Amino acid sequence: MLLEQYQLEPERVADQLPGILDQEFMVAIGWDADQLLLQPPSDHPLLGWAQCIVPECLVDAATYGGLCTGCKKRLAHSDMTREAFIADPPPKTGGGTYKWLIDEWVCQVNGCPRPISSRQTDLCGSHAGGCRAVFGHVTAETIARYLQLPTTVALAPLGGCKVATCLRLTHFNGGLCRIHAVRWREDVKAEPRRDFEHWCRVEPGVALSGVANLRGLEASVVTELLAGIQLRAQQELRTRYTYLNTIANDLRCQQVSTIFELDPPPRQRAVANVRLLADRERVLAATELTDWARAEATPSEEEITASTQLARPIEN
Repeated sequence: MLLEQYQLEPERVADQLPGILDQEFMVAIGWDADQLLLQPPSDHPLLGWAQCIVPECLVDAATYGGLCTGCKKRLAHSDMTREAFIADPPPKTGGGTYKWLIDEWVCQVNGCPRPISSRQTDLCGSHAGGCRAVFGHVTAETIARYLQLPTTVALAPLGGCKVATCLRLTHFNGGLCRIHAVRWREDVKAEPRRDFEHWCRVEPGVALSGVANLRGLEASVVTELLAGIQLRAQQELRTRYTYLNTIANDLRCQQVSTIFELDPPPRQRAVANVRLLADRERVLAATELTDWARAEATPSEEEITASTQLARPIEN
């Protein structure tokens, strides 16, 4: 449908597609061409998402006018009414401001560019180890003394995480951020012969509310996805960022150079549909959930059926 709608020649799609992208539309949907991230405003009429109703909380609430999972838990552990909580929420644990790249918290040693290993210490792993080696333990008092030592100096940066989709800072000498280091250990334990370089190319990024991550895809594939989103918008069809992430992960895993190489086609495979159905079965099978919690956690029929519709405008 994409080729027919824009009257593209199959053998020249890669050359012709960039020219049909509406740059004003790309700005309106929050497309960042440098970082390859799509961050649509939560109130966008077609790409919007249900932002938590608590002021300054930027987390997806799944349902419009609702609370995100974290705020639901904070409300449950407070003695506040829902209305009072929304009007004046208590500060979040581990810091009051929202940072979408948690590894932007860097070591408090002057000039050290490495990410912190813990919000309790605000030190990178190496400096936390140094403090422990000198004083035997890491406390607010020993950290203050450690920071005054002339030998406590900034360390060289470790760079960014080697996973293509990731924007976080490297935590360890292995070249991975904290979360991807954990994922790699788990994956290689299950599959010892796993190739590290290939894994870094295809592994999904760290999920973030309201963000579709198109990093790690061929430039032609990114353009095709954006053209598909634009076409859906012209047809007044909604596109949820979570569906984009599912399709992007599938395209990345297969390392295709065009969306038309995806095998089998997205409409037939319906990866997102299968995953949502599996999620629904797990939720329905859980015995410890209340009826309210089960209803909140169960994917709706609309989500399940819509998960296969995103690919339709971009199929030939």
